[in-house]
Amino acid sequence: MLKLELDSKFWGLYDEKIPGLLESYSQNISTDTDELDEIMDYIWDAGTCKPPFYAVIPHLIYFASNVDFDIAKDLWSNIGIWVCRQEKFRCSVPEEVLSIFDNSLRYAEKKCAEVLAEQDQIDSYDALYLFPSLFSFSKHAFGYMALGSYKEEPEGSDITACSQEHEYYVTVLPTGIVPYGVEEEPHIIPSVDSKDFEYPFENNNNGWNCFLDRIENKISNGTIPDNILSHLKLARIILANGVTPNLPMRFAFSLCGSLLYCQSTVDSACKMFHGWDVMKCTTCGEEYPFYEHWSIGHY
Repeated sequence: MLKLELDSKFWGLYDEKIPGLLESYSQNISTDTDELDEIMDYIWDAGTCKPPFYAVIPHLIYFASNVDFDIAKDLWSNIGIWVCRQEKFRCSVPEEVLSIFDNSLRYAEKKCAEVLAEQDQIDSYDALYLFPSLFSFSKHAFGYMALGSYKEEPEGSDITACSQEHEYYVTVLPTGIVPYGVEEEPHIIPSVDSKDFEYPFENNNNGWNCFLDRIENKISNGTIPDNILSHLKLARIILANGVTPNLPMRFAFSLCGSLLYCQSTVDSACKMFHGWDVMKCTTCGEEYPFYEHWSIGHY
């Protein structure tokens, strides 16, 4: 993959220590090193991508692509968290640096997907960061899931709002999404209609089809509840075509849930399927699907 050479003139725009840190980190790749902590201080600050971010991330993607999964999984997750904010801070970055950065995301999308597809089962904690990170690499807004608290176990949390912008906190459970402080009330996972799946595919470099066999095997199992099966069938269509930033948010919830259902836990998957739950505003009583006003703007 293409990355900025460590003797490139562009490093002169940033702190002179960064190339040396990357060189040192390449000798001991881990998420528990002083070098990575220092690198993170240079590129990320509480949700802000600092100027060196776009030059450094391709190197981290390269490192994650060349170590065993036990090490790579944490690095992929960290990169996914950081990258989900990248669109907001690009304006002053040199075009050549951005071009390399964008190419590295396409590489990361394909490489990370292939590595995940090879795993028989993924611990739910890891999976709840790794699969949303794939959306980050695809530049899809669902990548914010890697950063937010919706996915947290055993209970997630989030903010939602109706069309009148009445905001309220919710608790996210495997049994459904409820206003904060309201007693848990099991919701039936909504079924989805694959005929509802309409958006122009523009992805000529589909890095997601490596999951198709896993989905096909699960669909052919014959023991899956019809409502969950409907999400898996929708996911099959998406995976065959790829993910672009235009993928409607409701389908992103279905796809992530389906991947979790196939390779992690049912509970983690159900949280994503419940993104289709119909909410009732605690102020005005308006009803709306949760995905419609998911709080990505609050991160």
